[in-house]
Amino acid sequence: MAQDNICSKKRAGIPFLNVFPMRIAKFLAVFVLVTGLVYLVVFGLNFNVFKTVFTNQEALAEGSEWIEKTYSLAGMTEFVAAHPDLVSVVLLSMDTTSTRQLSFQPLTPRAMGATTHFLLLLAYAEAVELGEVAPSQEVELQRLERFVVPGHEPNRHRESLLLLSQLGLADEGLTTLDAIVRLMVTRNHQPSADYVYHLLGSDRVTATVRKWLGDQAELPLTWSAFYTAATLDMLPYDAQTNRARRDRLAEQARIVFEQLDSESMSVTGLLPEDRKNDVAYTFFEEKALYRLHPHVIPDHLARTMLHVLTDPEFPGRNMVMEHMRWPMENPEIMRDFSDVGAVFDSRIAVSNGVSFGTSAYTGETFASVTFFDQLPVGFWMHMSSNLINQDFQLRMKFDPAMFERTAASLNTN
Repeated sequence: MAQDNICSKKRAGIPFLNVFPMRIAKFLAVFVLVTGLVYLVVFGLNFNVFKTVFTNQEALAEGSEWIEKTYSLAGMTEFVAAHPDLVSVVLLSMDTTSTRQLSFQPLTPRAMGATTHFLLLLAYAEAVELGEVAPSQEVELQRLERFVVPGHEPNRHRESLLLLSQLGLADEGLTTLDAIVRLMVTRNHQPSADYVYHLLGSDRVTATVRKWLGDQAELPLTWSAFYTAATLDMLPYDAQTNRARRDRLAEQARIVFEQLDSESMSVTGLLPEDRKNDVAYTFFEEKALYRLHPHVIPDHLARTMLHVLTDPEFPGRNMVMEHMRWPMENPEIMRDFSDVGAVFDSRIAVSNGVSFGTSAYTGETFASVTFFDQLPVGFWMHMSSNLINQDFQLRMKFDPAMFERTAASLNTN
């Protein structure tokens, strides 16, 4: 039938070869429109959205053959089975005899991403318990601005500060330290996380990491120092990543961290003139850059979360769990859980999470981590837009069918 239509158009005087460019043009127009809409969902509206889409067309097409799989959990398990090198999953039960536990690529180092915020939350809670800081101490919102990375998630920054006002947690430019921690955990707000890190100090954060993850664990970096050091160093983003290169960038980031300890210094002040308005990474560059982010062992992180659940004497335990319980504000989630908490991350090609949850059906309590690392950008974009990565991690805790399907998928590897 299609051939008949083409032939009839040719006889009517429409050049045969013109048909396909028209169809291709229509397809590309639809693809760009849909991708632009997805980008809006993930990053929000701003004047550079469509410029960004056109600049990153190749990246946005990466993994397009898997995009339809991002709309179902069954599809996600298929992706995991086909790409075991990109995924780590650890699910631990408080009941040590439980058969519903998973450990897939548990010792493969993965980019920390915003699981850094979980570690900062532990450090903050312990500092509060020791009297080093107080949740109620005032914070001038203007103090966050020196950690803002130009062009990096500007909408998230504006919306996060607006949220504080809407919740009655900020007034006349003032808020509390605990409210800043809340933004860090619930919104993945980069300037808040960096402020908390600087306030606690590197000694407190290092002590927390060494205490729970071991003496060989890589130390987290502030996002502002990480991005600034990478921009100043002009690293060849497509080069092979190794521990030596990560260590080199980490050392440079620590120098930037010390510079940003001064209230008179800012990220913008440290950047070269051509990057002061926008660090301007392409999606492929940013994806490669995250290979240089400090790495963590998934199993160590999951066992730390389990330790929080099982040890009543864990420093600041109640505060840690309370800050993580933001998913409980969603009535749909609470149909399946009697208790649940999480710190999730989603940034170009990276989707991580650390969580706990008690099934409303069985009463069994789990700690878990998932790491999706160096994902195809187009696949990641769609996965992030519908939050299927969060559903993937949480559902295993209460849905036996989902657990069995995931376990079977992982066992194939």
